[in-house]
Amino acid sequence: MGYWTHEEVLSTTGAGTTLDMSLQPSKYYSLQVSQETGVVLLWTVLLEVSLGGTDWTTIIMHVNGVNSLGQIVIPATTLIPFPASFLRFRVTGLTVGTSVRVRAMAMD
Repeated sequence: MGYWTHEEVLSTTGAGTTLDMSLQPSKYYSLQVSQETGVVLLWTVLLEVSLGGTDWTTIIMHVNGVNSLGQIVIPATTLIPFPASFLRFRVTGLTVGTSVRVRAMAMD
């Protein structure tokens, strides 16, 4: 069994860097968001996967009010494999002037 880890510091909304896992596609995922700078009061971070790197599907959301900073989140369908070759983070909400450290783990 192999695994990938991916980590980025994000300070604006939008998509992060795409991780190409095509040589060893993964199917199980987790997501963690923690404070990097400033006082983070608002955040929404999505973990998205893709088969070809162009069309993306959100499989995990980490959202203030639902999840706490530092909490590890797994998909609700954690027992159902979700194979994918590409992974990325997308921030859709973030307190202005702050940044978050986003970590994901993907396992085959």
